[in-house]
This record gives sequence, C-alpha cells and structure tokens, in this order.
Amino acid sequence: MSNNAQRQNKQSIQNEQFYVKKRGLFRKAEQVVKSCNSDVFIIVHQKDTDKIFSFTSDREFTLEKISDLVLRDVQNAGFLKKNKQYKNTNFSKIKNNIEEISRLAKQQYSRGAEEDMSNHYILGSGDVNEPTENTFTED
Repeated sequence: MSNNAQRQNKQSIQNEQFYVKKRGLFRKAEQVVKSCNSDVFIIVHQKDTDKIFSFTSDREFTLEKISDLVLRDVQNAGFLKKNKQYKNTNFSKIKNNIEEISRLAKQQYSRGAEEDMSNHYILGSGDVNEPTENTFTED
C-alpha cells in the first residue's frame, strides 16, 4: 500500500471515529434534555476539515438566548467562580459576529431563498439525511 493510500485510509478511519463520537455526544445531549428538563446547545468544530456541527434542543434556544443567559449570570453573579471563564472574553467581537451572521441570513432570505432544512434539525439522530422533530445543524 502506498503512503498516499495509507494516509487516506488513516483519515477515513479518523473521520469515521469522529462521526461516531459526535453522534454519541448528540444522543447524550438528547438524554439530558429528555430526563433533566434542560436545554442544550453544542457546537463541535472538527479541526481537520474546519467544519462545524451544532446541536440544539429547541429552535428557541439560540446563540442570542445563550448570550442573554450568560449576560444575566455575569451581571447577577459576577463574583462566582464559574464566571471566571468569561474574564478574557471579547464580548464586542461576539456581538459583531452575531450581527454579521444575522445580516447575512437576512440577505440570503431577502433574495427569496427558502430555508434549507436539509442540514437543520432539532434533537435529530445525528444523521444529516434524517430530519426529525428536534434541531441540530451540520455545516
């Protein structure tokens, strides 16, 4: 087997392992939602392909909602140990990124583009081609 074929085989095995682990993580998230009265939002960035995969338990549990919750926690309990993780966070950059995402989305839809549900799910099985009643996206 040539070096190129060996590398491709190794990459294929790593990709398969990644997708199995990702599906497992999303299924665990579904269990937390169902058994613990919780909302879950997960983003996984696969460094090798530079792709992001996201899961959300509810269409209403968005980055905007999460940012509201983080703001509430920081404002009401800024001294708590758990909020130290936000100490060096550039919230202005986050705000600008969310505004840019919103602008681009509005621009797409204003061109008459219909929402592409092929990659948007809520609490799905983890498979892109099997939309279910709950949401996760795979971009």
